[in-house]
Amino acid sequence: MDPFDPTSPINQKLDYLVRTLDEQQRMVTALHKQMVVGRIIKAIYWFVIIGVTIGAFYFIQPLLENLLGVYGNLNQTASDLNDVILPR
Repeated sequence: MDPFDPTSPINQKLDYLVRTLDEQQRMVTALHKQMVVGRIIKAIYWFVIIGVTIGAFYFIQPLLENLLGVYGNLNQTASDLNDVILPR
């Protein structure tokens, strides 16, 4: 039996192993690419979430400061009225 004969059982098994390894390598490469793309999408997702949160606070901050000013004025007015109605 010639070991270099392409029809020998050993060469057929080696050819099968080579084809199987090539297929597995393609699958592992595809999985790795999907994993990298998934990480990039997840990073973009979190950047958008954090950016929207900071942007919303930036636009709402003047409104909150205004509301706190109104509350402070209302509290001061209530205190002044309390001093007028019930002097100590």
